[in-house]
Amino acid sequence: MAKVEIKKREDVSNSANKSDGLIFFDYQILVDGIEIDKMTGINLNMDASEINSCTLSFLVDDLQVDAEFVSALQAQLEERKA
Repeated sequence: MAKVEIKKREDVSNSANKSDGLIFFDYQILVDGIEIDKMTGINLNMDASEINSCTLSFLVDDLQVDAEFVSALQAQLEERKA
């Protein structure tokens, strides 16, 4: 399982007091010690009766996808249609 840490940055203005909600830039979000940049969304599930889960959405500068992965994904999608 991954370790997720969300910490308020010390070097930012207090923009969280604005009425439009939290600003991702004001928080450092780490997954297994690696900082996630360009966050666009976060969904935390901390229900006592379930295992904790976290879904992160973020922008990527460079996306590299292996051709075998694309082929396997395409085959699975076609299988679902059948």
